[in-house]
Amino acid sequence: MTGMGSMVSVEAALAQAMQLYPGVRKIGLAWNAAESNSLSYTKAARAACEKLGLTLLEANVENTSAVGEAARSLVSRGADALLVTGDVTVLVAADAVAAAAKRGRIPAFSLIPPNVKKGMLFDLGSNFYEVGRQIGDLAAKVLRGADPKDIPVVNFVVPKLTVNTTVLPGLKNPWKLPPEMIAKAAMVVDETGVHDKAAPVQATRNYKLGIVYFAPEEGADLTMRGLADGLKSEGIEEGKNLQVLRAHAQGEIANIPALLQNYDSQDVDLIVTLTTPCLTGACSTVKKKNVVFTYVYDPIAAGAGTTRENHLAHITGVGSFPPVDDTVTAIQQLLPGVKKVGTLYNSSEANSRKVISVARDAFKKAGIQLEEVTVTSSS
Repeated sequence: MTGMGSMVSVEAALAQAMQLYPGVRKIGLAWNAAESNSLSYTKAARAACEKLGLTLLEANVENTSAVGEAARSLVSRGADALLVTGDVTVLVAADAVAAAAKRGRIPAFSLIPPNVKKGMLFDLGSNFYEVGRQIGDLAAKVLRGADPKDIPVVNFVVPKLTVNTTVLPGLKNPWKLPPEMIAKAAMVVDETGVHDKAAPVQATRNYKLGIVYFAPEEGADLTMRGLADGLKSEGIEEGKNLQVLRAHAQGEIANIPALLQNYDSQDVDLIVTLTTPCLTGACSTVKKKNVVFTYVYDPIAAGAGTTRENHLAHITGVGSFPPVDDTVTAIQQLLPGVKKVGTLYNSSEANSRKVISVARDAFKKAGIQLEEVTVTSSS
């Protein structure tokens, strides 16, 4: 057995509430003592309230039908706000908590987004979509034969904030949602509706994309598959509202400029380059179109700019410099006593020169001699 936990910080949520209304003193919490998860959160809430100078009012529930009554009792006992943690029993009835808070003219907030759609003032928790993606990766490793005993259990939280501005007018105390907090929220509920910034965008027109890469190989293929999935998640999908043109240089740098010039003169909306030679070519060749690059070790060395912040105005993207030190360590583990390692590289490629310069130091530090041979073409 292995997996990931997602224990969200109760203290962070309480501190956020204190920022929205510095006068808050009493926090109401309904929880089910039969849930180990709920007990952990309640203990965390007690410690956080003590640290922050707050009073925690507690009410126990045994099932979802008791949540509404428990929430109303907390309001009658003088709670300034109601907190919903990761208690599954209470979460199922979160709308009852929000309703009780509304009747008492106090806010409710939770650790599980997006309960703001049920009437919470804010949620400060984890992005459980991303948690699910990570668990998918972990499940795939086990399906491929990884032994669960060798995979440590970790706490995985991707912070996510959601807010509901419609709650504010009904509150008896001056709670506020600062503009900067609303701006960084992943979801905002206001008088015009629900605005989910992470929701797929429905494309309003058709797009044409030009991809230029060095040569067919598995790394480039995987990158292009990931690119397609990323566009699809934003509502842009090949065969529906996207036309993709693909061209590779057959492994020869001399072929790259013509491919880029061709797309630059066509009606493509964007050029995507894979590999450093294609990025280097785009920096000097593409004049009319915007460029997004990826599958590049060192974009700065390739000519994209002087720093990661100060780059060519029409070019941006993602660099992925390799873990050279880890590679040296892996070689030593696989071949104990290794003395010499040979490498082939193209001295005309900026990314290759940069990696070799880093590798020289790494191998030297490990006491391994690096034997180098340069090439200028795939042949």
